[in-house]
Formats: sequence, structure tokens, C-alpha cells
Amino acid sequence: MKEQPNSNIIFAKKICIDIDNVIAETDTMMRSLILKRTGGRVDLKYEDIIEFDYRKCHDSEGNRITGEEWEQVHNEFSEEKNILQLTPYIGAQDYLRVLVDYGFQLHFATSRLHQAWIPTIKWLDKYRFPPHRLHFVNHREKHLALGVFSAMIEDDLQQARDFAQQGTPAYLIAHPWNVTANTDCIFRARDWKEVSEQLQNKYR
Repeated sequence: MKEQPNSNIIFAKKICIDIDNVIAETDTMMRSLILKRTGGRVDLKYEDIIEFDYRKCHDSEGNRITGEEWEQVHNEFSEEKNILQLTPYIGAQDYLRVLVDYGFQLHFATSRLHQAWIPTIKWLDKYRFPPHRLHFVNHREKHLALGVFSAMIEDDLQQARDFAQQGTPAYLIAHPWNVTANTDCIFRARDWKEVSEQLQNKYR
């Protein structure tokens, strides 16, 4: 767990924030690694990723990655050279700084493999994300491991539902794999600007 305290800020609210495809543009890297690992057999486009699990997604020719190939891709992704190539979503750091100024404490939570721990810390430092705590938890167990928050930002619809059922309002960064109608506790946002505005309005 990493924390960078700022003694000038009193935190009254906590936000749980996923990393991959929420603050980091991970999908492009994943699809590139899949193409390479399968020797060009599986050529997934962004719009082909209609399931959170890449193993369930087919390319335009109907090809998909095997479980063994996915395990290899997941391990390759966890290497520092690949994680440090990821690009933050435009404006993510700036909008998160605004939320910190509003009194939110940031908790980054990820289900990345354990070997990605140090590379993830380096990536967050490289791109100067604001003060935060970092949590590595099991897949779809963030709500169980971390409890209730003022809000959470995700890309995994099922994880968002689990948080919402526990009482945490969930915000989904819009992707083809999380298409859903808004509900009382789950909101779908186009980008970080929209997320930030909604949170500021809700907790004003």
C-alpha cells in the first residue's frame, strides 16, 4: 500500500478507482500482446471487446484467444517494460487533483498480478498522479476487500454492480464491454471530465 499524505487537506470522502482502462489506456496494449502471442491469428479491434474477459471476445474472423494464451499474455503485460508504456487517459491526473481539492481521498485498486506491483508504482509516479493509496486485490473482490466508498470508478460492469449493491455509487468509464442503462447507483461516463463533474455536483 502506498500513501502520499498531504497535511493541508482534510479528507471526508473516499473514492475507489480502478487502474486498467480507467486511468490507464490498457486495452490497446492487451490487444497488441494478443496479436503477437497468437502469431496474428487473433486480431481484436476495440469494438470487438464486448466482454470484460478477453477470452470470450471474437475478432472479425471469429477467432479468439485460448486460456493458455491469455495466461501468457497476462504475464507479459505485467512486465515493467509493458506497463511503463501505458498512456494515462487524457486529463485523468488533472481531474483527480480537482477531486483531491474537493476533499476526496484516492484509493487506486487493481487486480493486476503480484509481479506488476513495482511497475504499477513506477507508472503512477512517472505520470505524477496525485496523493493516493494503492491496493492489489483479487479479481472482482474489491468491494469485499476494501468496503464501502463515497464512490468508485470502474470499467468492469459486474464489479460496479457489486459495489452498488453494497451501497457505493459506481461510475463506469464507457467502453464496449460495459454497455448498460444507468441505474440509481451505476452511472456511465464518457470521460474523466464527466466523472469529475458528477462527483462534484453530488458532494457539493
